[in-house]
Amino acid sequence: MTLRIYASTRKITPFTESSLTGDFLQAVSTVYNENKIDIRLYMPKYGFISDRKYILREVIRLKEIPVPYKDGEIVPSVKSAFIPETRVQVYFLVYPELFKKITRPIAESHDLSQYEQWESCTAIFNHTAIQTLEYLYWQPDIMLCCNTESALIPYLLKKSYHDKEWYKPTKPVLLLSQDMVFKGIRKEILDEYHIDAGDEDLNDPVGLLKSAITHSHAVILLDHPDMSHLNDLLSDASVAKLLKQKGEQYLKLSIENPDENTWNDMAKQVYHFLESI
Repeated sequence: MTLRIYASTRKITPFTESSLTGDFLQAVSTVYNENKIDIRLYMPKYGFISDRKYILREVIRLKEIPVPYKDGEIVPSVKSAFIPETRVQVYFLVYPELFKKITRPIAESHDLSQYEQWESCTAIFNHTAIQTLEYLYWQPDIMLCCNTESALIPYLLKKSYHDKEWYKPTKPVLLLSQDMVFKGIRKEILDEYHIDAGDEDLNDPVGLLKSAITHSHAVILLDHPDMSHLNDLLSDASVAKLLKQKGEQYLKLSIENPDENTWNDMAKQVYHFLESI
């Protein structure tokens, strides 16, 4: 049976400028789509992303995605579009109160913390990335959770959504990229969005990374020789131990100036890896 793959990320080329993460997702998704593999992507709707240019459309079922917040809830929505010149579907989280303020330089930076409200953005993004699946009536086999912006998803699936049958077929896979800085999330923000950290230190970058690795079925690392934003965390003894324990469920991809053939080969390698977990 063909895998259904869902990737949650803050960068997808060409909606954001070229990046290791964004280029990888665009290239691999296009290869999969051309081979009749069902892959869909999820990202924030930043203020600089034009509805008209990219033909963003409202999806009736996704007009209200409730997210628990303090003593009540907030209700973002989701729009749909395609990567230009493909049939790869992208869902955009729309919540202008936070995401409209994010400028192109902030969205394309390596470090999320350049935007003071990034932790709230992350909490909303992770909750809605999961809940959107239920509103779509779609159950992916694999959920690619990219970097800090999606690092809470494996934890939430395990701790907050574990009693919902809809999400049980979906296996979270952590996708890490060397062009991104990995951050922790403050407890007060987690509390506002009803995320109980329990005995896990999600405030600490190492703690959040360990949580994401532990609760993911597998880990993929996009490694680039000229980028080293994750090296300190990956060399931490406790993180290195967890990655070693993953064994064959840890895939390290070396990426340097890839061409179309490289992306095609890499897409096949990633697919076989995901198929095996």
